[in-house]
Amino acid sequence: MQFFILAILVNLMYVSFMSTTDTSLHIAAVERDTGIPKDTLRVWERRYGFPRPMRNDHGERTYPLDQVATLRLVKQLVDSGYRPNRVVGRDEGELRDLLGAAETTPGPDLSAEAQGIVDALRRQDLAHVQETLRGLLMRRGLERFVIDTLAPLASAIGDAWAGGRLAIHEEHLFSEQVDRLLSQAISQLPVQNDRAPTLLGTLPGELHRLGLRMVESLFAVRGLPCISVGPDVPVDQLVDASRGHQAGCVALSISACGATPSAARAVLDLRNQLSNETMLWLGGRGASRLRPRPPAVVEVFETLPELAGRLDRT
Repeated sequence: MQFFILAILVNLMYVSFMSTTDTSLHIAAVERDTGIPKDTLRVWERRYGFPRPMRNDHGERTYPLDQVATLRLVKQLVDSGYRPNRVVGRDEGELRDLLGAAETTPGPDLSAEAQGIVDALRRQDLAHVQETLRGLLMRRGLERFVIDTLAPLASAIGDAWAGGRLAIHEEHLFSEQVDRLLSQAISQLPVQNDRAPTLLGTLPGELHRLGLRMVESLFAVRGLPCISVGPDVPVDQLVDASRGHQAGCVALSISACGATPSAARAVLDLRNQLSNETMLWLGGRGASRLRPRPPAVVEVFETLPELAGRLDRT
Protein backbone atom coordinates (compact mmCIF):
# COMPACT_ATOMS: atom_id res chain seq x y z
CA MET A 1 0.00 0.00 0.00
CA GLN A 2 2.81 2.41 0.92
CA PHE A 3 4.60 1.63 -2.33
CA PHE A 4 1.38 2.32 -4.27
CA ILE A 5 0.93 5.71 -2.59
CA LEU A 6 4.58 6.58 -3.22
CA ALA A 7 4.21 5.70 -6.89
CA ILE A 8 1.21 8.03 -7.18
CA LEU A 9 3.13 10.86 -5.51
CA VAL A 10 6.13 10.36 -7.79
CA ASN A 11 3.85 10.41 -10.82
CA LEU A 12 2.19 13.63 -9.66
CA MET A 13 5.60 15.23 -9.08
CA TYR A 14 6.66 14.21 -12.59
CA VAL A 15 3.54 15.70 -14.16
CA SER A 16 4.01 18.94 -12.20
CA PHE A 17 7.66 19.13 -13.23
CA MET A 18 6.94 18.92 -16.93
CA SER A 19 6.55 22.44 -18.32
CA THR A 20 6.19 21.55 -21.98
CA THR A 21 4.46 19.06 -24.23
CA ASP A 22 4.92 18.27 -27.89
CA THR A 23 2.24 20.82 -28.79
CA SER A 24 2.39 23.53 -26.13
CA LEU A 25 4.69 25.45 -23.80
CA HIS A 26 4.28 26.47 -20.18
CA ILE A 27 4.16 30.24 -19.61
CA ALA A 28 7.71 30.31 -18.18
CA ALA A 29 9.02 28.57 -21.30
CA VAL A 30 7.15 31.07 -23.51
CA GLU A 31 8.81 33.93 -21.60
CA ARG A 32 12.25 32.40 -22.25
CA ASP A 33 11.48 31.64 -25.89
CA THR A 34 9.96 34.97 -26.91
CA GLY A 35 11.41 37.43 -24.38
CA ILE A 36 7.90 38.58 -23.47
CA PRO A 37 7.46 38.75 -19.66
CA LYS A 38 4.79 36.54 -18.11
CA ASP A 39 2.94 39.54 -16.70
CA THR A 40 2.78 41.08 -20.18
CA LEU A 41 1.37 37.86 -21.64
CA ARG A 42 -1.42 37.92 -19.04
CA VAL A 43 -2.16 41.61 -19.69
CA TRP A 44 -2.38 41.04 -23.45
CA GLU A 45 -4.66 38.07 -22.86
CA ARG A 46 -7.08 40.23 -20.87
CA ARG A 47 -6.81 43.37 -22.99
CA TYR A 48 -6.58 42.03 -26.54
CA GLY A 49 -7.85 38.46 -26.29
CA PHE A 50 -4.48 37.10 -27.39
CA PRO A 51 -2.68 34.91 -26.69
CA ARG A 52 -5.35 32.28 -25.95
CA PRO A 53 -3.72 29.78 -23.60
CA MET A 54 -5.08 26.41 -22.64
CA ARG A 55 -4.98 25.05 -19.10
CA ASN A 56 -3.27 21.88 -17.94
CA ASP A 57 -4.52 19.55 -15.22
CA HIS A 58 -3.18 21.93 -12.57
CA GLY A 59 -4.91 24.99 -14.00
CA GLU A 60 -1.65 26.46 -15.34
CA ARG A 61 -1.47 28.28 -18.66
CA THR A 62 0.01 26.40 -21.62
CA TYR A 63 0.43 27.97 -25.05
CA PRO A 64 0.08 26.13 -28.39
CA LEU A 65 3.22 26.30 -30.50
CA ASP A 66 1.49 28.21 -33.31
CA GLN A 67 0.63 30.98 -30.83
CA VAL A 68 4.26 31.02 -29.62
CA ALA A 69 5.42 31.53 -33.21
CA THR A 70 2.95 34.43 -33.56
CA LEU A 71 4.18 35.93 -30.29
CA ARG A 72 7.73 35.96 -31.68
CA LEU A 73 6.51 38.07 -34.58
CA VAL A 74 4.65 40.39 -32.21
CA LYS A 75 7.77 40.82 -30.04
CA GLN A 76 9.87 41.64 -33.07
CA LEU A 77 7.40 44.30 -34.22
CA VAL A 78 7.09 45.83 -30.73
CA ASP A 79 10.89 45.99 -30.51
CA SER A 80 10.96 47.80 -33.87
CA GLY A 81 8.60 50.50 -32.58
CA TYR A 82 5.03 49.27 -33.02
CA ARG A 83 2.64 49.74 -30.08
CA PRO A 84 1.11 46.50 -28.75
CA ASN A 85 -2.45 47.62 -29.56
CA ARG A 86 -1.49 47.76 -33.24
CA VAL A 87 -0.07 44.25 -33.49
CA VAL A 88 -1.34 42.01 -30.68
CA GLY A 89 -4.27 39.95 -31.91
CA ARG A 90 -3.50 40.28 -35.62
CA ASP A 91 -3.20 37.10 -37.66
CA GLU A 92 0.17 35.76 -38.71
CA GLY A 93 -0.12 36.93 -42.31
CA GLU A 94 -0.74 40.54 -41.30
CA LEU A 95 2.19 40.43 -38.87
CA ARG A 96 4.52 39.11 -41.55
CA ASP A 97 3.41 41.89 -43.92
CA LEU A 98 4.14 44.50 -41.25
CA LEU A 99 7.47 42.87 -40.48
CA GLY A 100 8.39 42.82 -44.15
CA ALA A 101 7.63 46.52 -44.44
CA ALA A 102 9.63 47.28 -41.31
CA GLU A 103 12.62 45.36 -42.61
CA THR A 104 12.87 47.19 -45.93
CA THR A 105 14.67 50.15 -44.35
CA PRO A 106 16.34 49.37 -41.02
CA GLY A 107 17.55 45.86 -41.74
CA PRO A 108 21.27 45.07 -41.79
CA ASP A 109 23.08 45.89 -45.03
CA LEU A 110 24.41 42.47 -45.98
CA SER A 111 27.26 41.96 -48.40
CA ALA A 112 26.74 39.75 -51.42
CA GLU A 113 28.68 36.97 -49.69
CA ALA A 114 26.60 37.23 -46.52
CA GLN A 115 23.34 37.22 -48.49
CA GLY A 116 24.66 34.16 -50.29
CA ILE A 117 25.08 32.42 -46.93
CA VAL A 118 21.46 33.13 -46.00
CA ASP A 119 20.29 31.80 -49.36
CA ALA A 120 22.53 28.71 -49.01
CA LEU A 121 21.01 27.95 -45.59
CA ARG A 122 17.56 27.98 -47.19
CA ARG A 123 18.84 25.56 -49.87
CA GLN A 124 20.51 23.32 -47.26
CA ASP A 125 23.82 23.92 -49.10
CA LEU A 126 26.26 23.31 -46.23
CA ALA A 127 29.34 23.23 -48.47
CA HIS A 128 28.65 26.76 -49.73
CA VAL A 129 28.15 28.05 -46.19
CA GLN A 130 31.44 26.54 -45.01
CA GLU A 131 33.45 27.67 -48.05
CA THR A 132 32.12 31.23 -47.93
CA LEU A 133 32.71 31.65 -44.18
CA ARG A 134 36.29 30.34 -44.44
CA GLY A 135 37.05 32.62 -47.37
CA LEU A 136 35.70 35.70 -45.61
CA LEU A 137 37.72 34.92 -42.48
CA MET A 138 40.94 34.50 -44.44
CA ARG A 139 40.48 37.73 -46.43
CA ARG A 140 39.35 39.99 -43.57
CA GLY A 141 41.13 38.63 -40.53
CA LEU A 142 39.45 37.52 -37.34
CA GLU A 143 38.36 40.87 -35.84
CA ARG A 144 37.01 42.42 -39.04
CA PHE A 145 35.33 39.12 -39.91
CA VAL A 146 33.53 39.11 -36.54
CA ILE A 147 32.54 42.79 -36.54
CA ASP A 148 31.85 43.49 -40.22
CA THR A 149 30.53 40.11 -41.37
CA LEU A 150 29.29 37.98 -38.50
CA ALA A 151 27.56 40.67 -36.45
CA PRO A 152 25.13 41.84 -39.19
CA LEU A 153 24.82 38.31 -40.58
CA ALA A 154 23.93 36.76 -37.21
CA SER A 155 21.42 39.57 -36.64
CA ALA A 156 19.80 38.95 -40.02
CA ILE A 157 19.66 35.20 -39.49
CA GLY A 158 18.16 35.63 -36.02
CA ASP A 159 15.49 37.94 -37.43
CA ALA A 160 14.79 35.53 -40.28
CA TRP A 161 14.28 32.71 -37.81
CA ALA A 162 12.03 34.83 -35.57
CA GLY A 163 10.01 35.83 -38.62
CA GLY A 164 9.63 32.26 -39.84
CA ARG A 165 11.81 32.69 -42.93
CA LEU A 166 14.46 30.28 -41.65
CA ALA A 167 13.80 27.02 -39.83
CA ILE A 168 15.33 26.52 -36.42
CA HIS A 169 17.59 23.74 -37.72
CA GLU A 170 18.95 26.14 -40.35
CA GLU A 171 19.68 28.79 -37.72
CA HIS A 172 21.38 26.15 -35.55
CA LEU A 173 23.39 24.91 -38.54
CA PHE A 174 24.78 28.39 -39.11
CA SER A 175 25.68 28.79 -35.43
CA GLU A 176 27.47 25.44 -35.35
CA GLN A 177 29.56 26.23 -38.43
CA VAL A 178 30.56 29.63 -37.10
CA ASP A 179 31.35 28.23 -33.66
CA ARG A 180 33.72 25.64 -35.15
CA LEU A 181 35.41 28.17 -37.41
CA LEU A 182 35.98 30.72 -34.63
CA SER A 183 37.13 28.08 -32.17
CA GLN A 184 39.81 26.93 -34.60
CA ALA A 185 40.96 30.49 -35.30
CA ILE A 186 41.12 31.36 -31.59
CA SER A 187 43.16 28.27 -30.74
CA GLN A 188 45.98 29.44 -33.02
CA LEU A 189 46.52 32.79 -31.26
CA PRO A 190 48.95 33.36 -28.35
CA VAL A 191 47.60 34.38 -24.93
CA GLN A 192 49.09 36.65 -22.22
CA ASN A 193 48.76 34.24 -19.32
CA ASP A 194 50.14 36.74 -16.79
CA ARG A 195 46.86 38.69 -16.84
CA ALA A 196 43.65 37.96 -14.92
CA PRO A 197 41.18 36.21 -17.24
CA THR A 198 37.69 37.33 -18.14
CA LEU A 199 34.93 34.80 -17.52
CA LEU A 200 32.41 34.50 -20.37
CA GLY A 201 28.94 33.00 -19.96
CA THR A 202 25.19 33.50 -20.17
CA LEU A 203 22.48 33.57 -17.52
CA PRO A 204 20.00 30.76 -16.78
CA GLY A 205 17.58 30.25 -19.64
CA GLU A 206 19.88 31.99 -22.13
CA LEU A 207 20.93 29.29 -24.59
CA HIS A 208 22.60 31.35 -27.33
CA ARG A 209 26.35 30.70 -27.39
CA LEU A 210 27.39 32.38 -30.64
CA GLY A 211 27.73 35.79 -29.00
CA LEU A 212 30.17 34.32 -26.49
CA ARG A 213 32.41 32.98 -29.23
CA MET A 214 32.38 36.30 -31.07
CA VAL A 215 33.37 38.15 -27.90
CA GLU A 216 36.07 35.57 -27.21
CA SER A 217 37.48 36.32 -30.66
CA LEU A 218 37.94 40.00 -29.80
CA PHE A 219 39.83 39.03 -26.66
CA ALA A 220 41.93 36.50 -28.57
CA VAL A 221 43.23 38.90 -31.24
CA ARG A 222 44.59 41.06 -28.38
CA GLY A 223 46.12 38.13 -26.54
CA LEU A 224 43.78 38.72 -23.58
CA PRO A 225 42.94 35.56 -21.62
CA CYS A 226 39.31 34.58 -21.21
CA ILE A 227 37.50 31.44 -20.07
CA SER A 228 34.10 30.54 -21.49
CA VAL A 229 31.79 28.54 -19.23
CA GLY A 230 29.12 28.44 -21.93
CA PRO A 231 25.41 29.21 -21.86
CA ASP A 232 22.67 28.73 -19.24
CA VAL A 233 24.82 29.03 -16.10
CA PRO A 234 23.21 29.67 -12.67
CA VAL A 235 24.30 32.83 -10.89
CA ASP A 236 25.94 30.98 -7.99
CA GLN A 237 28.00 28.93 -10.46
CA LEU A 238 29.15 32.09 -12.25
CA VAL A 239 30.25 33.46 -8.89
CA ASP A 240 32.09 30.23 -7.98
CA ALA A 241 33.79 30.11 -11.39
CA SER A 242 34.92 33.73 -11.17
CA ARG A 243 36.47 33.08 -7.78
CA GLY A 244 38.04 29.78 -8.82
CA HIS A 245 39.67 31.29 -11.90
CA GLN A 246 40.44 34.59 -10.15
CA ALA A 247 38.68 36.43 -12.95
CA GLY A 248 39.13 40.17 -13.23
CA CYS A 249 35.85 40.47 -15.10
CA VAL A 250 32.66 38.50 -15.80
CA ALA A 251 31.18 39.20 -19.24
CA LEU A 252 27.67 38.03 -20.11
CA SER A 253 26.00 37.79 -23.51
CA ILE A 254 22.26 38.56 -23.50
CA SER A 255 20.22 37.97 -26.64
CA ALA A 256 17.12 39.98 -27.57
CA CYS A 257 14.91 37.14 -26.32
CA GLY A 258 16.93 36.94 -23.12
CA ALA A 259 16.12 40.48 -21.94
CA THR A 260 13.52 39.33 -19.42
CA PRO A 261 12.73 40.62 -15.91
CA SER A 262 14.27 37.45 -14.48
CA ALA A 263 17.51 38.20 -16.37
CA ALA A 264 17.56 41.75 -14.95
CA ARG A 265 17.15 40.33 -11.45
CA ALA A 266 19.91 37.80 -12.08
CA VAL A 267 22.30 40.56 -13.19
CA LEU A 268 21.65 42.47 -9.97
CA ASP A 269 22.08 39.30 -7.92
CA LEU A 270 25.35 38.50 -9.68
CA ARG A 271 26.73 42.00 -9.18
CA ASN A 272 25.92 41.82 -5.46
CA GLN A 273 27.73 38.47 -5.09
CA LEU A 274 30.85 39.29 -7.08
CA SER A 275 33.76 40.91 -5.29
CA ASN A 276 34.15 44.66 -5.68
CA GLU A 277 37.37 44.07 -7.64
CA THR A 278 35.60 41.93 -10.27
CA MET A 279 34.03 43.92 -13.11
CA LEU A 280 30.71 42.91 -14.69
CA TRP A 281 30.17 43.55 -18.40
CA LEU A 282 27.02 42.96 -20.46
CA GLY A 283 26.71 42.74 -24.23
CA GLY A 284 24.37 41.44 -26.91
CA ARG A 285 21.14 42.74 -28.42
CA GLY A 286 19.27 42.33 -25.15
CA ALA A 287 21.76 43.96 -22.77
CA SER A 288 20.48 47.52 -23.20
CA ARG A 289 16.85 46.33 -23.04
CA LEU A 290 17.01 44.98 -19.50
CA ARG A 291 14.42 46.48 -17.17
CA PRO A 292 15.08 47.53 -14.52
CA ARG A 293 18.40 48.77 -15.86
CA PRO A 294 21.61 47.32 -14.38
CA PRO A 295 23.46 49.35 -11.72
CA ALA A 296 25.76 52.08 -13.00
CA VAL A 297 28.84 50.05 -12.06
CA VAL A 298 27.87 47.42 -14.66
CA GLU A 299 29.28 48.28 -18.09
CA VAL A 300 26.92 47.68 -21.04
CA PHE A 301 28.21 47.41 -24.61
CA GLU A 302 25.61 47.76 -27.34
CA THR A 303 27.99 46.93 -30.20
CA LEU A 304 31.11 44.87 -30.76
CA PRO A 305 33.16 47.93 -31.81
CA GLU A 306 32.33 49.49 -28.41
CA LEU A 307 33.67 46.37 -26.71
CA ALA A 308 36.76 46.33 -28.94
CA GLY A 309 37.51 49.94 -27.99
CA ARG A 310 37.14 49.09 -24.31
CA LEU A 311 39.53 46.15 -24.66
CA ASP A 312 42.10 48.41 -26.32
CA ARG A 313 42.05 50.57 -23.19
CA THR A 314 42.65 47.70 -20.74
